[in-house]
Amino acid sequence: MKVIFSDLDGTLLLKGETELNKNIKKSIYSILDSGNEFAVASGRTYIELKHLFKEFENDIWFAANDGSLVVRREQTLLGEAVDKKLFEHFKSFTAHGKYVTYICSKSSLTIRETMKRYRNHVMKIESVWDISEDIYKISDFDMSVPCPLSVVYKNHEMNEYISANADKGKAVRLILSKLEVNSKDAYAFGDNTNDLGMFNECDTSYAVAGALPSVKKCADKVTYNIEDEIARII
Repeated sequence: MKVIFSDLDGTLLLKGETELNKNIKKSIYSILDSGNEFAVASGRTYIELKHLFKEFENDIWFAANDGSLVVRREQTLLGEAVDKKLFEHFKSFTAHGKYVTYICSKSSLTIRETMKRYRNHVMKIESVWDISEDIYKISDFDMSVPCPLSVVYKNHEMNEYISANADKGKAVRLILSKLEVNSKDAYAFGDNTNDLGMFNECDTSYAVAGALPSVKKCADKVTYNIEDEIARII
């Protein structure tokens, strides 16, 4: 058995794409039909991935929120929750649970955009202490309060954090252990620095053409066509 791990945005989904194209779907079907396994490892929430991969949801592995949440057939196999005390002073943020995204914001635009992105799986809150479930990722829009969590993404609008104990590499190790598969039969595709942990756990790693130069240097190979590479692997 072989296991193929792939990032989503910038890897399976190229700039401007909002749904998996037919060639990527065909490749995933080929992986599964040949008796191999597929896992998507993404910074996106589980509910977003569940929607994008709805026709495969009972057959693939989900490593959501940059690896802090691993789900298989709705069962949580790994949940590296963020300590709420570490972001209790944030004033404007989203906090991502398994199915619900919580938003604390005074901006009606931010609330509307959050509702749209997460397809109404959203709850407005006044404080982090309004959340009763575990949180796996934080998006901080204020960026004025220092935070000891791991930054997995940042831009001029926000910082995104996960637990310091989580990354895509840990998620890959768990999935390989569950499948009893050696790293020599594991293949990873990615484009950004948050994929490097995943690369380290797989004997063969591929950076896509649009990957950061630093990521290309760390990968075993650079690919210009994921579908062709998957066909060669399986």
